[in-house]
Amino acid sequence: MLNYLILARLNQWHKNFIVLIPLFFSGQIQFQNIFNSLIGFFIFCFLSSIIYIINDLIDKESDKKHIKKKSRPIAAGLISIKKILTTLIFLFILLLGCVFYLDNSYHSKLFLILYFCINIFYSIGIKNIPILEMFLVTSGFVIRLIYGGLLIDVTLSNWIMVSVGLLSLLLIIGKRKADLSISINTKPLYTINFLNLLSSTIGSVVITFYLLFCLSDYAINQFGSYTIISSIFVIYSVLYYLRLIMLNLSTDNPSELFLKDPNIYLSVLLWFLFFTILIYVL
Repeated sequence: MLNYLILARLNQWHKNFIVLIPLFFSGQIQFQNIFNSLIGFFIFCFLSSIIYIINDLIDKESDKKHIKKKSRPIAAGLISIKKILTTLIFLFILLLGCVFYLDNSYHSKLFLILYFCINIFYSIGIKNIPILEMFLVTSGFVIRLIYGGLLIDVTLSNWIMVSVGLLSLLLIIGKRKADLSISINTKPLYTINFLNLLSSTIGSVVITFYLLFCLSDYAINQFGSYTIISSIFVIYSVLYYLRLIMLNLSTDNPSELFLKDPNIYLSVLLWFLFFTILIYVL
């Protein structure tokens, strides 16, 4: 059972909580919206697991030579091809069942198809194209966000979409740098100096963009004049993450930092608590 959970990347499902962000910021906490958002969360869990399995099948031979990926169930030969295909079919049935149970607009279904196609193209070759591959991974997080908004019929602001995109890109840059330390028998797409420069640039853009958001008419009208206080948590988190990148202390799975590193997960928690007060109390 553990091999199947690893195969489906259960430890990566927390990324799909982005689907719930539109529900939180909309303030429309109603049963139907909560229900739709949770179903949407599981839809992306099943969809992402399907893509992970397909990617592992495609990369089976190269993963065998990787210092970490060689222990994955497919690369290590822990699960037969027949059982892998059965698992894919099972996940696909769960996915279709949830999608058609929601019976929502065709626009949301188009974004699911788009997410699937982008990741398949990524797996079969685009992941070897510098910069473009990072953009495609970033787009996956933005698509989750848009999908979450469509589920509850909420129009997302450009502020939140760009913020999620920039922050995702920063995390991906950190992952690429961590990957350099464990890459063997492969020609790296980037150099450490380039990734350091890129992380500094994108980190600065994230902070600047967030400050502009806090001072914008949209933020003041939507959340109030105290929104600028939330920038403290964002600036601290970004600077702390940049420190991890520069000192080569970041993990090859940056999203785990939000769960393990107290400096980051406490900052994120305080940020959410602050907006909870702004949206639901004040």
